[in-house]
Amino acid sequence: MTCDTAPKGRLRGIFYHLSRLPRVVAAIGAILHGGRRGGAVYISAAGGGGVFYDIALAAAARCLRRPLFLHHHSFAYIDRTDWCRRLLFAIAGGSCRHICLCRRMADELRARYRGVEEIRIVSNAAHFPPAPGLPSGRPSRALVIGHLSNLSRDKGLDLVIETLDRCDGSARLVLAGNPADRDAAHLVADAKARLGSRIDLRGHLEGEAKRRFYADIDVFLFPTRYVNEAEPLVVLEALSAGVPVVAYGRGCIGHMIPEGAGRVVAADQSFAVEAEAWLRARTAAPESLVSARQSARDGARAMHEQALPALEALLAELGAAGRSRPGGL
Repeated sequence: MTCDTAPKGRLRGIFYHLSRLPRVVAAIGAILHGGRRGGAVYISAAGGGGVFYDIALAAAARCLRRPLFLHHHSFAYIDRTDWCRRLLFAIAGGSCRHICLCRRMADELRARYRGVEEIRIVSNAAHFPPAPGLPSGRPSRALVIGHLSNLSRDKGLDLVIETLDRCDGSARLVLAGNPADRDAAHLVADAKARLGSRIDLRGHLEGEAKRRFYADIDVFLFPTRYVNEAEPLVVLEALSAGVPVVAYGRGCIGHMIPEGAGRVVAADQSFAVEAEAWLRARTAAPESLVSARQSARDGARAMHEQALPALEALLAELGAAGRSRPGGL
C-alpha cells in the first residue's frame, strides 16, 4: 500500500501543514491498521521541517515492530548535526535500514549520527541509462553552455550568468526552467536585456523538449548552493546525454562527475572563474570537448550498471522484509 504524505502543491507555512497533516494521519492509520503483519514501512526522509511527520510515522512503525526503511535525499542534516534527526534515528532504532545515494552520504551519515548501522547505497543513476548515440564532434560555433533547474540563486542562476559574462562572446547560454521568485525573474530579465541573443530562454521543459535541450548544449553548468542538494537528477540527465558537467561539489556531486567529464569546483573557489577557465580550455582544444563528452557517457553507463543491481537488491529486500515475521524492538 502506498500513502502519499506530500502536501498538495507548493504550499508554505500553516497551509503546508493543513494540507499535509491529514495525509500523514491517514498514513499512520494505514500502518496501525496493518498490525504487526502489515509489511515493511518505507519513508522518504524529509530534508526540512517535515521531519516531525517522519518521526510520527517511524514511531508508529516501531511500536508495531514493522521493518523500517528510511530513504535519504538531503545533505542538510548530514553537513551539520540536527537534533530532530537524532530523535528520528533513535526512534527508528538500530534495525532501521537507511538508504543513501552515494558512499559519501553513507559514510558521513554513519559518522555523524550514533545508532545508524544498517545502510544500503542506491544511486539515482539506476533510473538513467545512457542515451543512445553521441555526436562525433562539435560544430564550429560558439560554445553552448546550459543550465536547467528551478531558477534561483540557491541553484546558482547568478553564477551561471556571471560565467557567461566572463566568457565574453565565446559562449552562448541555453537557460531552461522557470524563475523561482522575483529575484530570479529580475536576474533573467536583466541578463536577457544585456546579452540578447547570447541567451536562449526555454522555460519549463519535459519529454522531447528536455531531450533537445541536452542535445543542443556542449557543457552543463550547475553551481548549486542549495542546502538539501544531494544527487541532482539534472546532473545525471546531462551525463547520460553525453554532456560534460561543471558544478560545485555539494552533496554527492563530487562522486558523480567522472574523471575527464567536466570539473568539480570546491565550495571555497569562485565558480565563474573556474568554470570560465575550463570552458576556454575546451574552446582552445575542441578535441578535448569530444573526449569529455565520451567520458560523460561512459561514466553514466558505469554508474547505471552499478546502481541498477543495488536497486533490484533493495526492492527484493523490501519485499522480503514485508513478508517476514517482525522481530523485537
